[in-house]
Amino acid sequence: MRISADGGIPEVIVRAEKEMPLYPQVLPNRKSVLFTLYGTPLKIFLQSIESGKRSELFVGDSARYLPTDI
Repeated sequence: MRISADGGIPEVIVRAEKEMPLYPQVLPNRKSVLFTLYGTPLKIFLQSIESGKRSELFVGDSARYLPTDI
């Protein structure tokens, strides 16, 4: 979920369907969220915050974005 820094009503970004979304991480462009879907097998997804379109990236657990300039 997300909410404005000024307050307001929380907005659902990643909805649970059959499988539970885990470890959501908003990417630096603030247009996408990376998360794991709990199921068999665990899968990593990328979802547009604006459109809600999901793309399966690969089978795995707990993917994280790490900047390349650290």
